[in-house]
Amino acid sequence: MLETFAIFQDKQNQHIIEKLSKASKVILLPKPTLHKTDAFTEKLEISLYDWLIFNDIIATEVFLEKIASEGFDFYDLDYLQICAIGEAVAERLRHEEIHCDIITSPNKVADSIADYVQKNDLENLRFLIITPKFGDFGLKQILCKKGAEAKEIQIYEFRFDETKNLTMLKTLIKGGAVDNFILNSPHEIVALKWFFQDDLHQALAETRIFAVDEITFRTLEEEGFSPRYFV
Repeated sequence: MLETFAIFQDKQNQHIIEKLSKASKVILLPKPTLHKTDAFTEKLEISLYDWLIFNDIIATEVFLEKIASEGFDFYDLDYLQICAIGEAVAERLRHEEIHCDIITSPNKVADSIADYVQKNDLENLRFLIITPKFGDFGLKQILCKKGAEAKEIQIYEFRFDETKNLTMLKTLIKGGAVDNFILNSPHEIVALKWFFQDDLHQALAETRIFAVDEITFRTLEEEGFSPRYFV
């Protein structure tokens, strides 16, 4: 019986799809379309905040595009503390020569910040959380409970076409019909989280997860998975 592999239908994955198709069954997930929200064009006073928290790599890229289009100099971010959720975010910030004070995993943000400032309460600190427009990460509420002021800016969303096919694909994956899932970038991990809109771990409980490169591997580990390398 042929093993089943799921992978996003994307040009960068074409060589992998061709390789797998010779000896396996391949299920293709449609690539979602990125849409910027109204927050992209709304005026934002970054100087009102002490901390910026970047939720994922795509939110980071869209936010940097936003402030660059407004004439904001990235060097002015040196006056703020910056928290990157995940190594992929930190790597993207480094590419623009933007510092990171904290690099942490999604479920350790508040504790990592508390350790950094060396106190459990975050009173009088002002946080701006840059995030996608899906899911309730609960981070704003956690920070506020610790005495901080926090604002969330939902800067992008994904949209998938072919609704009927998506429902079928979700049913197949959740039902354990997919043996393996191959991910080629941290961007695809974000897209997969958007695709399910619920507990990704539960949806992929019966599926082996493969990463094509190191940064994708590390991002999957940060998300609580035990990935393997695809070679």
